[in-house]
Amino acid sequence: MNRLLSKRLPRDFKTNIGRYLALTFLIAMGIYIIISMVGAADTFIIRTEENKSINMTEDGNFTVFIPLTEQELKTLSSDGTVIEKAFYSDVKMQDNSILRMMQNRTSIDKVMLDEGRLAESDREAVIEKRYSEEHQIHVGDKLLLAEEEFTVTGIGTAPDYDMPIRTYADAVVESSTFGLVFVTAEAYQELTSSQHDAVQAEEYVYSFLLGEGVTSSEFRKNIEDLDFDYEDVENKYFKETIDDAMSDKYDIQDAVAELDDGANELHDGLNELEENNKDILDGVDELFDAYLESVEKSLNEQGAFLGLTQENYQSKLEDFIQDIESGSIEVDDVQGTVNQLREVEDSLDSLKEFSDGIAEYTDGVSDAAEGADELADGTGEMRNSIDELLDEIFEVDLNCSRNARLSAATTSDNSLFSNIFLCERNISKLFFDLNSIK
Repeated sequence: MNRLLSKRLPRDFKTNIGRYLALTFLIAMGIYIIISMVGAADTFIIRTEENKSINMTEDGNFTVFIPLTEQELKTLSSDGTVIEKAFYSDVKMQDNSILRMMQNRTSIDKVMLDEGRLAESDREAVIEKRYSEEHQIHVGDKLLLAEEEFTVTGIGTAPDYDMPIRTYADAVVESSTFGLVFVTAEAYQELTSSQHDAVQAEEYVYSFLLGEGVTSSEFRKNIEDLDFDYEDVENKYFKETIDDAMSDKYDIQDAVAELDDGANELHDGLNELEENNKDILDGVDELFDAYLESVEKSLNEQGAFLGLTQENYQSKLEDFIQDIESGSIEVDDVQGTVNQLREVEDSLDSLKEFSDGIAEYTDGVSDAAEGADELADGTGEMRNSIDELLDEIFEVDLNCSRNARLSAATTSDNSLFSNIFLCERNISKLFFDLNSIK
């Protein structure tokens, strides 16, 4: 057997040498690709961590409606957490694109320059790389921000905007319509306070690096414990948002109050109508009885005493007519008398139908009044419930435990912040858009 294999294997190898060489090459290439990918991934991770350390990439950020005071910042930083303002205001350019204006960063999410240097004077600016490429902007070019001329001193990128989108609703990066610009703190303050139409409302964003041993949950709790006073809000856009929201509340309350008032008016009207039901029925009965009495009196004068009532007039008159037609009762003009009695019977039938209709009408009024009672009670309860609900939904008192909002952001302990609202019962229309985060 061994001799057979020793002869067969070399012969087979020589015959299929091309196949074996190709298989060996594929195995070697597969090993090479896998090793290359692992090495590249490891290099990527190392470089990412290095850049994160160099640029001080944030652990997360959060947005508030009222800027934090120095004391509040000190409180939040007492555990070693580093917090830096990342306020921004979107500026509309002449070509209708948007530049998100921020001031130079010093501690967190530092700008990584590809060319040039950071802005140092009040009329210098750094432009985000992709926007500069789309708009053919270079170092040394002039840039108009809210009709103020700035010189571009640098081009670079920001760690928290490695994918520069304006809002999370943007599915893809559109650098032709959105980019970033960084200016000095003095220039930023000047433009945001200029009230220029091109400069949109400022958003109060804070970036943070968690202190050693601090978890995302602990930091979130520290933010929740801060107190905010709505009266301190000076942003006119925010106040307009509050006013718009409250006007919706008042519109709803007015509509519900009008419905409740209408239900009460209907209730009062139907109850007043129902109170007259007995008088109406009594009046119809009196009318019927008076007519029967008149007919009975006429018959008595002819010598006939039938004793007509509302219940028996039909049978009594029919019997009387039959007696006249059969000759049991003699009259001078049989046909004329029968015709007169038929007319009397028809009149009484019409009056009976009218009486029955009035009875049905009064029954309907009673049912409607009962329904109006229930409707008035229901609208009253609804009005109270809606008032309570609106008070909760349109709560604008910022003195509540959840008075800031954290954007979703991965922290150093690999947990994910959930959204924390300005006040947990506030309606979403009171909030600004989520800011871009990493």
